[in-house]
Amino acid sequence: MNNNLLSVFILILPFLCSAQIIGEVKDDNNFAIEYATISIFNIQDSSLFSGYITNKNGEYEIDLPSQGSYYLKCSFVGFQSAIIQNILISKNSNKIELPTIVLIKGTQLNELIVDGEKSIFSNKMESQLYNADQFENSLGGTALDVIRNLPSININIEGDISLRGSKGIIILIDGKLIQGDPTNLIAQIPANSISKVELITSPSSKYDSEGKSGMINIITKKGKINGTFLKINMKGGLPSIETYDNELKHQRYGGDITLNKKTEKYNLTLAVSYLRNDLGGRRIGEVYTVSGDTTRYLYSKGERSFDKKNINARIDFEYEIDSSNQLHFGFFAGKRKKDRLADITYNNYSLQNGNNSNLNPFQYFNHNLRTRTGDFALGSFDYNHIFKNKSARKNIFFNRIYFIRRANYQSKHFSR
Repeated sequence: MNNNLLSVFILILPFLCSAQIIGEVKDDNNFAIEYATISIFNIQDSSLFSGYITNKNGEYEIDLPSQGSYYLKCSFVGFQSAIIQNILISKNSNKIELPTIVLIKGTQLNELIVDGEKSIFSNKMESQLYNADQFENSLGGTALDVIRNLPSININIEGDISLRGSKGIIILIDGKLIQGDPTNLIAQIPANSISKVELITSPSSKYDSEGKSGMINIITKKGKINGTFLKINMKGGLPSIETYDNELKHQRYGGDITLNKKTEKYNLTLAVSYLRNDLGGRRIGEVYTVSGDTTRYLYSKGERSFDKKNINARIDFEYEIDSSNQLHFGFFAGKRKKDRLADITYNNYSLQNGNNSNLNPFQYFNHNLRTRTGDFALGSFDYNHIFKNKSARKNIFFNRIYFIRRANYQSKHFSR
């Protein structure tokens, strides 16, 4: 009985014992490499057959249950891969010891550059923050051009800003309330001086008395790192395709200059900008009234154009007394002028039924120039203290002066 069992065991022993491949992996300094990847591939179709990870001594041990020809690949992060070809496994193979694999360090990069782009906005619980630089169609324009890109914001032909149809909206500059008409002010802020625009859809309780539909906080650019920086932007418009027979050529150009100086103790920003943006136009009108058998006609034709000029300057100064105390001074002033020219010729005459001759013809020319100007000045001086528990207290000694004048009219009539 025992002899029979021994005979059976001897017969199945070649099938129970599989060949083993053993070896070790080191670097070019003769140090063992742990966690190197050992992969066995079939030579015929390069299919992966088995794999292993080296131990702390750099050793590996792989069982091959079938006969055939294989090749071994060894790889590790930061090193060049190594390959051992033509590993033959036969039915008589019990253990194959491969020579030591020496991995050589791969080529090191001198520099790695990762290009990325900021997301156009970031979302918070009560607000959305938009990067003004992402709105390329507003570059060279004003803050109004930036705000037009915000969702749920509408600006009508008169420049009034509304949020979801409601005009009860608050405008802030660097977190401070604007006193007066904000539309005239933000129409003079150059878009290139804006860093971000924060759309606050759920204002805190301290602003409830001012307006409940929402808030727009315009955050201006300031220096980020130490050094002196100068930025110049220029803008120009091509000649008009249609002149509308206007007397003067339309002019569209502008530019802004920003100088920033930042050190460990202070941050100073000076900026000035100018924008000229004319809009040409022509008016053609026809009005008639019928009374009995008489029809009275009034034709009008002439120039109706707009000349727009904006100029402003700002200074922003921050001084850090120490890590807990900071002073800030800001001043922003500008001037806006908008001329609307209406040089219209009117022809007034009557026609009777059956009579094509003009009755009581009358012609006159109306020169109407309406000039609207707006001057503003904003100023702030505040002190900020950070307590040990990281809470902050800000004392505002002087905040915002705002004044504006507007609407001058000049009208002349010439009859003939």
